[in-house]
Order: sequence, then C-alpha cells, then structure tokens
Amino acid sequence: MPTVLCLGGTGQFGLPIARHLAADPVVDRVIVAGRDLAKAQAAAATLGPKGDARQVDADDDASLAAAMAGVSVVVSTLWSAEGRAARVARGAVAAGAHYVELNDDAPDAELDAAARRAGVALLRRVGASPGVTDLSERHALEALDEPRVLLTMRHWTRLLDFWTDLFDAYVELPGGRRRGPLGRSLAATLTAAERDPATAAAVLRDACVAPFFLTLIGAPERWSATVPDLRDGEVVDLDALVEGFDVSPFVGAPRRERPLVATERPAQADGVLRVATTVTGMSAAFDDAVRAGAGRVADGGALEPEVAALEDAIERDPMALLRPAAEVASLPAAAYVVLGRHAGAPARASVVLPDELFVPDRFLDTTAAAVAVTVRYLLDGTVDARGAATMEVAVRDAERFGRDYLALMGPELAGLDLYSRRVVAA
Repeated sequence: MPTVLCLGGTGQFGLPIARHLAADPVVDRVIVAGRDLAKAQAAAATLGPKGDARQVDADDDASLAAAMAGVSVVVSTLWSAEGRAARVARGAVAAGAHYVELNDDAPDAELDAAARRAGVALLRRVGASPGVTDLSERHALEALDEPRVLLTMRHWTRLLDFWTDLFDAYVELPGGRRRGPLGRSLAATLTAAERDPATAAAVLRDACVAPFFLTLIGAPERWSATVPDLRDGEVVDLDALVEGFDVSPFVGAPRRERPLVATERPAQADGVLRVATTVTGMSAAFDDAVRAGAGRVADGGALEPEVAALEDAIERDPMALLRPAAEVASLPAAAYVVLGRHAGAPARASVVLPDELFVPDRFLDTTAAAVAVTVRYLLDGTVDARGAATMEVAVRDAERFGRDYLALMGPELAGLDLYSRRVVAA
C-alpha cells in the first residue's frame, strides 16, 4: 500500500505534486502535511478518495515521526532552513521511507550510510530546474565520445516566467540602494507583440540593471572565464568563443547569440568544463552598456554613476534597448551545447528543451510532474538508488523519463521530444 507524504503539500509546489501522485495508479494514498491542519484537510479534499491530511511541524522530531509512520516516500517542498533538511531526511530514514526534495541539501556521510542500511534513497535536486535540466545536460554530454566543454545557455527573457530564483528576492546594492522584481507578468511583456514603453523601462531598470551589474562586478571571474576553442586548440575568452555562435541547430534558422554573463563559476569535473551562461532579450546596445560600465567599476570606478547612466538611457528610449519581439520569440529558452570530439574528430552536440515547457501556465507543473515521475520510479523499482543521490544520477534512462514526464504534463506535450539532440562537426 504505497503512501506518499507531501510536506508543504498545501503550497504552490506541494499541492500540484500531490495531485499528480493521487492520479497515479502506483500510489494508494497521498497525505498532505502542514502546520495548519484545516488548510491541509481542505487541500487533501481536492485529491479525491486517495487524499488524507496530517498536521506536522517539520522542525520537531516527534511531530515528523508521527506524520511519517507507515509512509513509503516523503516528498519535501519546504524551504531550506538551518537543520531542517537533515531533520526531515533523518525522520524519513528512521521511518524506512524514501526521501525526495527539490533543494540541494546534501546529507552528511553518517545519514547517507544510515539510508543505505535502511535500504532507502535520499534524492535531491528533483524537479524541473534542477532535475530535468540536469538530465538534459547529461544527455548532451553523452552525445560525444570526448566531451570537453559544456555551455548551458539560458535566454533571460524567455525564462523569466519560469526561472525566477534570481528575481524573487530583493537585491541589496552597495550604498544602501535596493532594486527588486516587478513580477513575472510585467517581465512577460518584453516578449509581447505590443509593448508599453513605461512597462519596458520599469522591467529593464528594476529587474535587470542591478542583478547584472552585481554579477559582473561582484565576481569578475564569472565573466572573464576562458574555455578552450576546440576548432584550433587556442584558449579564448568565453565571449570570443560564443560571440557569433550559430545556434541554428536549436531554432532552425541562423541566429547569433552572445551570453551577457556566466551565471556560475566555471567548474571543471571529469575532464569537462561547465559554464552556465545567460543570454538577454535586450539589444546589443544594452548588453554593451552593462559590460562597459561593469568593466569601469571593476577597474576602480564608482558603481552609482554607472548604474544611474544606464537608467537614464533606459528612461530616454527603452524601446531602443529591446530586441524585436519576433526575434526574442524565435530564440531557444534553454539550450545545452557540448564541444569535444566524436568519432575522432572535433564535434559539437546540442540539446534544447521544448519551448512548450516555458509558458507561465506550466511553471509549477514542470516541477510537479518531474517529482511525480521520480516518486513513481522509486515505488515501482525503476529507480533503485539507495542513500544520497541526485535525480540526474538516480534516473538512468533519460529517454524513458522524458516520455513519461511529458505525458504526465498533458496530451499536447506527449508527442514531443524532451531532448532534441543534434551532433554536428565543430
């Protein structure tokens, strides 16, 4: 009688996950758990006969133990707090239940060993991002015999309705100034056919200027990283490598893109250099202005005048700093590019996630469906991981996951290929 406990099950991620699980014939019962019992009961009532509710305090060991009694899988959508992830994971292991979380709170060696002894998995990074994105990267890397460089290219404007972590929190600027997000609905107007200049200016000013300046200035190594250019063996700047990069394998027509920033420190692992980059929906004039201003600040200039100058330019003519809407709409939302060797020759592999995933109505379901499929795999034995593991490692058959994942998100996506992979000569 497989039972799944959804901690945070009344929340924006937890309830869609619970609904998917309640519809899965592999699952017999879904328990919606939260601090507010009445709220949990109301949410459980929407799940049909499989729904149940429990009151639980995730920061109390005794409360967790009572809630987890008889449970097969514990799914946590709770925000990370000091000690909370370890406490919940320990409770799941003590109850003999698999543990699944959206975050990346890796358990310590002792907890990992305890989970292995108990024969349960502690899965983290389960969802759309990370999760599906991790599988996409792995799929791209597996296309080449000798992968050397992985570029994760995310289009900022296309993803703003989907990737919100950077813009969900206010950003503190040096000097005490604050900039914050205006919300996904306003940002979405950047890709609309009809654009309001005032809205465009507000989005550019409040949701773009400060984060990009902080990324460029705060960690220069993130935007001056070098990667090997495999065409001639030279080591070149990231911008020089990607500027003029032909992304036609993704969109079917020649497009030339340049990442504005590398959003994570380049990491070397298993012979592959991984670089996460952001491509903006703004014009080259905007990109160049941010880059030039950040360079002057990195050389010792004052931040405030540079930000103010860019804001003034935005106020004067915001539309001049935006790409045409049709051009933005034709760009891939997320793409993974691998440079390396294949069959003894330099080659490039690419994977692009379907644009149909990146629409506001599916923002929550992209994660909920990924969690639900992973839980199903744990229950039916498709995933046999024990102890600590990520979704990327635990889900070995990426192709099958792609089919099951898209099918769960609706018939209109069932026929798509989650990983449109292509290998070409470099």
